[in-house]
Amino acid sequence: DAAGNDADLTAYVAPTPSGVLINRTEPTVTVTDGDSETSVVGEIIEFTAAFPHDVTVTGTPQIAINVGGTAQQADYVSGSGSTDLVFQYVIQDGDEDIDGITVSGDTVNLNGGTINDVADDAALLTFTAPDTSAVNVDGVAPTVVSATGPIAGSYSDTANSNLDITVVMSEAVTVTGTPFIPLTIGGQVRDADYDAGLSSGNT
Repeated sequence: DAAGNDADLTAYVAPTPSGVLINRTEPTVTVTDGDSETSVVGEIIEFTAAFPHDVTVTGTPQIAINVGGTAQQADYVSGSGSTDLVFQYVIQDGDEDIDGITVSGDTVNLNGGTINDVADDAALLTFTAPDTSAVNVDGVAPTVVSATGPIAGSYSDTANSNLDITVVMSEAVTVTGTPFIPLTIGGQVRDADYDAGLSSGNT
């Protein structure tokens, strides 16, 4: 006090606060679908942002990603009212990244929406980017580069009987079933059937 007497603090009773939240823990973002595989058109790459407490979402927050040098966004799709928010990117025609996509930046983009805790305070949105080096994308469909043959000559059922046509694709392909190329021979429609014995690599 003013006279220099030490205050007696032994009677202090610590309060028991109720409803006080310390909201300074960042979410943990992980890849939950699309890791260690190559996703094609229509498939998804999915991220889950795990918060330390329940959060409520409005709008469509996003996580920025880079797919083969092109900026894209994984959109929020579900999880409001829980600790885990799910974000997804659907592979589009033409997307390609064969050495792993990357997560751009370290913050969930609210995109005009909100992510708040139960006290309606804004959640911490920064995070450590996950390892996405094994998240590959191939949304580029193979195309026909060329088709050659058959070799000029006379064909019969005893000599030179095979009319061989070689189709070169833009990349290696796997064939199932029996694809064919329709031919017109002497006014009759015939099929040149795929021959597995002649197919290798991208031909």
